[in-house]
Amino acid sequence: MLEQLIEIRCLTADDAPIYTDMLLQAVRDTPLAFGTPYEDVARNPHLLEHARRSLPLHHVRPVIGAFRGPNEMVGMVTLERVQLTFMAHKASVLALYVTPAARGQGVAMSLLEALLLAASGMSGLEQLAVSVLTTNAAALHLYKKLDFTPAYTEPHGLKHGDQYEAVTHLTRTLPHTNTP
Repeated sequence: MLEQLIEIRCLTADDAPIYTDMLLQAVRDTPLAFGTPYEDVARNPHLLEHARRSLPLHHVRPVIGAFRGPNEMVGMVTLERVQLTFMAHKASVLALYVTPAARGQGVAMSLLEALLLAASGMSGLEQLAVSVLTTNAAALHLYKKLDFTPAYTEPHGLKHGDQYEAVTHLTRTLPHTNTP
């Protein structure tokens, strides 16, 4: 359960500064989960600018934040719809992150429940996909609780230096209530 009142809501363009700060913190704290080292993101302003500009695109790419108070963002998750015609029935769950101080309080579950609600309102969206480090047992457990099922494991999904990390890809079929 949430120990303190947490507000879960879609981010807007006004949230851009706090969102980019959270994104940088997430990549700094868990670079493997984000697929890139902090230094790559910090020195590439185009990545952060793309993230900022996408905030108003709720119909295609909702970014959902968890807030403790008006300016303390403690978590985030993104839903990105595939824009190709033959794959427009799919979307990816991206960038789920909860600050260390807010972990274990149900924030990730609340974010994903809000994401599922947003997804259910997207016309024609039928399937969600997410990729998780195979060693991240907590994340895999959370997604499975929300009816995501493993599709396959990629043994060499990420490579850092000479080390490989396995990545498990999971999918979830959405109820047919959102089809046109």
